[in-house]
Amino acid sequence: MNKMSLSLVQLLNELQAAETLVKKAPSMALNVEKGSTSKPQGGQKKKKAHKAKAFAPPTGGVKKSKGKCFHCKMSGHWKAHCPDFLAKKKNN
Repeated sequence: MNKMSLSLVQLLNELQAAETLVKKAPSMALNVEKGSTSKPQGGQKKKKAHKAKAFAPPTGGVKKSKGKCFHCKMSGHWKAHCPDFLAKKKNN
């Protein structure tokens, strides 16, 4: 199939004949795509708008107990409100 000795006209004729043979032959091309390795992502989800909840003021309320002071060990106040503790803290 070595056509090195052909003239330019003969080479052109051979090329045209080869092109017609290629066009007539049924082409069987397989289109194979490589599959994705990651999981498919779902569509974007819309966030639901939440209705504003009506704020109800507390009725009756729960009163906090006064508790026992950790500084002077007396009941009725906490250490943060203890007069002895605050006086010592103010002096320092």
